[in-house]
This record gives sequence, structure tokens and C-alpha cells, in this order.
Amino acid sequence: MRVNELVIPAGTAQDGRHGGERLSGIIFVLRRLVNYVVLCLAVVFLTYLLASLSFDPIALLLHHDPPPSAAFIQDKVRQLHLDESIPRRFASWFRGPDATQYEPLRGRRWTACGSSTPAVVHS
Repeated sequence: MRVNELVIPAGTAQDGRHGGERLSGIIFVLRRLVNYVVLCLAVVFLTYLLASLSFDPIALLLHHDPPPSAAFIQDKVRQLHLDESIPRRFASWFRGPDATQYEPLRGRRWTACGSSTPAVVHS
């Protein structure tokens, strides 16, 4: 090699491969992000599954003195969706609350929550 020779490193724009490496780098990052999202969803589901299997909110009600009526317990089971399968409850929980549940609070959301700044964010 002579002193005056210009050495072009591999992967630079002059050798025509730079765009392909940049694209493969972007694809690599996107694949990693998708993998992390899937991993986080799996961890959240497994946590929800373990919590659903280990906690029994109805058992807490049965230990009250006097015990609540059977109609009250059935109402609580329906309210907490304990009559549904765990994956279905998880999907419902993950989507969030139904907007129609909060219809009576529409327009006065912040005052009902006891916020000290209801005028700042008023719907």
C-alpha cells in the first residue's frame, strides 16, 4: 500500500452498501421493540394470571360477621367478572373501564374526584 492511497472503509456510502446496512439496522431495532412489547404483554398476563389464581375476593366477604346474603355475593361475582374465564377478564381489564360506567360524572369529572383544579381541565 502506498502512502497516497485512499482507503475506503467497508459500509460507507462510496462502496454502495451504506443504505442496506442502515435499513437492516432499523429492521433490527424494530424487531427488538416488537419482541419487548410481546415480552411485556406476556409478563403482564402471567402476573394477572397468578394474581387471579391466588386471590379470592369472595372468601374475604364470607368471613364477615354476619355473612352477606347470597344475592349480594352473586352481585359481587358479576361486578368483578369472576364468572368469566381468566383470559376474558384479562382482556376486559386490559381494555380499561367501560365509558358508560362513568356517564353520571360526565362534565364534572374533576370536581367529583376532588381535584383542586377543576377549571384547568374541564370537559
